[in-house]
Amino acid sequence: METGLGNSLAQAYLSRPNCIVLGTVRDMEAPGIAHPRTSVKASGSELVLAKVESSSPTDAASVVEELKARG
Repeated sequence: METGLGNSLAQAYLSRPNCIVLGTVRDMEAPGIAHPRTSVKASGSELVLAKVESSSPTDAASVVEELKARG
């Protein structure tokens, strides 16, 4: 189980009702990603994970388009 700052903050917000947490990760298949995906979420709360590699010239723009498509 990952215990980093980002993961801890995500879990704290997800434990509250009606919160949407947007998280970015470099590798969507990393072992530590499974825990936030399966953690308990309060009613109406949701975790949205997006792949963003800082060296990629297209990842950030792709995430913006993905979020726009979600509404």
